[in-house]
Amino acid sequence: MTLDSAANALLGGVFWIIVARIAPPDVVGRAAIVVALVSILVIFAGLGFQLGASKFISEYNSRGFGSLARSVYSRTIQVTTAASLAIAVGWGLSSRYFFFNDQEFILLIALGALSLPFQALVRSLNGVYQGCHRMAYCLLGDLTFLVLRLAIAVVLVLGGFGAVGIVLGYAAGFITSAMVGLTLLAPAALPKEKPGQSPGLLRRMFRFTAPNYAATIFHTAANQVSIPLVGLFLGSTAAGYYNIVFLTRLVLVTTATSIGLALLPTVSSVISQGKRDSVSTLYNLSIRSAILLVSAPILVFFLIPDQVLGLIDSEYSAASFSLQILAISSLGSIVFGIATSALNGLNRPVSALFATGAGASVGIASSVIMIPVFGLAGAAAGSLVDGIIGATIAVGLLSTRGTVSIHAGFLVKPLICLGGAIAVGELAIFAGINALAAVFLALVALLGISLALRILTLSEIGSLIILTFQKVRPGNLCRSTE
Repeated sequence: MTLDSAANALLGGVFWIIVARIAPPDVVGRAAIVVALVSILVIFAGLGFQLGASKFISEYNSRGFGSLARSVYSRTIQVTTAASLAIAVGWGLSSRYFFFNDQEFILLIALGALSLPFQALVRSLNGVYQGCHRMAYCLLGDLTFLVLRLAIAVVLVLGGFGAVGIVLGYAAGFITSAMVGLTLLAPAALPKEKPGQSPGLLRRMFRFTAPNYAATIFHTAANQVSIPLVGLFLGSTAAGYYNIVFLTRLVLVTTATSIGLALLPTVSSVISQGKRDSVSTLYNLSIRSAILLVSAPILVFFLIPDQVLGLIDSEYSAASFSLQILAISSLGSIVFGIATSALNGLNRPVSALFATGAGASVGIASSVIMIPVFGLAGAAAGSLVDGIIGATIAVGLLSTRGTVSIHAGFLVKPLICLGGAIAVGELAIFAGINALAAVFLALVALLGISLALRILTLSEIGSLIILTFQKVRPGNLCRSTE
């Protein structure tokens, strides 16, 4: 799962960087606004069933009820298809009343509406793969989308299609990935039994997914609404700038919280087997591993934001301060993502909803207030507020009821390492040392402090590298983690 999320995030980053180099910022901004709007609408289409599929398929498989796992898959696809088609048609037909003076934007929305059902299906299929512990299939499905999106969008943008070419690349990628999943990957991942009859299955899935559905709405809105808000208050060019810097945060959070996504089916399986003591160990190790995983890129983004953005174009350096804020904000979002995944695995979706809703509501409100005043930095500050509040509430709720024993050292020590490394880098830059040399010194300091505090050993570094490649082998992925 880690490799899948890393590929998704990194190729997504490569996609937008290439697009930003071959298209003007206003073109990138218009496409980014439509993509963000589609991403928000997709969460309504899924009804939260991708998380339900991950939980229930894993649970039924671990208990030997393969026919019920097939039933969960069938219900998930049926609900996702019906809901997404209704939303896509409604959005496509209503767009002319909101953007009647902008024919290109109406066309972009029509293309986004076309891709919406397929994007919803891809999300639901990923939940199915996770429930079957076939994380490699998530990788295959996402790579299909990512490669096609990049190839088609680049060709069309170079051919003069602008934002239309970018959105067409998205549509083609999602359509192909959904078809591959439905015809090849899902049948191979699921048990071979015919779907069984389980009275009340749909009702149980709705009971679990309803709070997750609401939580996903809050979470995705908090992540995606900032780009349309920047476009509304500051224009499409500013939206293009912010889309690139926000992408860096998304890369960090997606890569690290992949540990949390893998945690949901694992915790569900562990709970169903009566091994509750293992949940605390899983959570604490996930927090430590996730923060260490993103510490190096956070250092780079925080210490030399101008140089990083200058690799795309000097214009994007206007968003360097926002990049620094977003890099730090990713830490709160990572802790929040892992804690809410653990809550869901413990069958506490209402608690996850409360944490998500509180953080997202305050974060969105902060963005609306701060963007007109502070510009791009205000949008980044909204994400920082969202992450801190959501993480604080989620961890607090997770520690109640005595189910999970949270050890502060697994969180505090990695943060001390990162803070110390940032201090070393900033002091080096202040002393007039070359920026790249300062980053190198900071990375050395990060490794040294981690080893000194014994939160990372040389043998663990080697084991993590080996484990990363082992996780994508289907033979390993079919087994439940104990």
